[in-house]
Amino acid sequence: PIRGGKAITLAGKTHKLTSLTSSGWQVSTEVPGQSSTVVQATDVTKGNAVVQPTTAKPTEAPVTEPQKETTEPVPVTGDAIYGDVNGDSNVSIKDATVIQKHVAKLALIPADRQPLADVNGDNNISIKDATAIQKYVAKLAHNSKTGQKYGGSVQPATQAPTQAPQPETQTPEPVTEPETDPQPEETYTLYVKSKLSWLSSDGCEPYVYDNASGTSYLMVQDLDAYPQVFKADVPKSVSDVSFYRALAEATPETGYNAVEGLTVSPTNNCIVITEAGKEGTDTILGADVEPYVAEEKPDSISTIYVKNDKNWSSVYLYGWGYGLNKVPIPLEKVSGNIWKIELETPIPNGTETFLFKETEGTKDSDWANKSENVTIDLPNNCYVLSSDSWETYNG
Repeated sequence: PIRGGKAITLAGKTHKLTSLTSSGWQVSTEVPGQSSTVVQATDVTKGNAVVQPTTAKPTEAPVTEPQKETTEPVPVTGDAIYGDVNGDSNVSIKDATVIQKHVAKLALIPADRQPLADVNGDNNISIKDATAIQKYVAKLAHNSKTGQKYGGSVQPATQAPTQAPQPETQTPEPVTEPETDPQPEETYTLYVKSKLSWLSSDGCEPYVYDNASGTSYLMVQDLDAYPQVFKADVPKSVSDVSFYRALAEATPETGYNAVEGLTVSPTNNCIVITEAGKEGTDTILGADVEPYVAEEKPDSISTIYVKNDKNWSSVYLYGWGYGLNKVPIPLEKVSGNIWKIELETPIPNGTETFLFKETEGTKDSDWANKSENVTIDLPNNCYVLSSDSWETYNG
């Protein structure tokens, strides 16, 4: 080599002549990528020193196992009730709000209160439970266990972690407003009053027809009222009505004994039926409208005697009011020519509502022997067939 010339590489070492003596050789190692830089040789680069391996420091913190969620059931103690989620011994809208916050993961329900939040029993705490509580508070049908006493050891419906999670960015579900049923329409009681005993609920029923809506209202007889009183609850809007009778709901045009053009109201609420006349065999009815006033019930009779001085083979009572239902009812023979009947519904004095006949049938031929229509005439209690009159029977 030439002094000051290029270096030579032997066994991975660079040798360069710096002088003509044996010590003029300069030994160095070349750093890869930096060939222009000469580094003085050391014991390490010469291979004379033992290099101890080292462990590099981690670039990231060691990963630790996350804590597990608590999943053990926590029983509810004390006199708890379903729906009392916040533990104030009362089921209120506050409990529904607690459930909504739990569902939105804003604030978790403590594990020992979670069984009380699952009011619909589907093993899940959801907005449905909050809605059920809201309906319970509003006294609406809720189909849940809300308000019932809690009993038994119940697994929490939704397991709570030991640490509350951070709020999520999602928008919480809106509070569900309690559902409300539509309020029923206000009504008032409409009455029909009549001293016509044949105008009863036996057979043909009495109806009041609302001319505005086309609705018929069945009038139900009040057996405790006097004389013949029928009533029905109708909407307060009902004012222009007609009265009729029919075997089933119909209209004034297709029914019987219709009286039209009647103006009623909550204060003028009683239709008083009268007999205005006859048209052939049909009875023409009239009516007045006035406020309903209950009348004092007169004395009535329930045991009626008949003097069978016509010597009929049998005696039957045929009536059309007070539960008699137009069915012939046999009388019992007492002694001699005296017969009697015990009525289930007493008949007030002055009422015309039945007659007597000899046979049970109702064909035309079965009416040959019959009395006149009978009007109760107290204090008399025995009807005389031969004279169609009353007398007193003392037994």
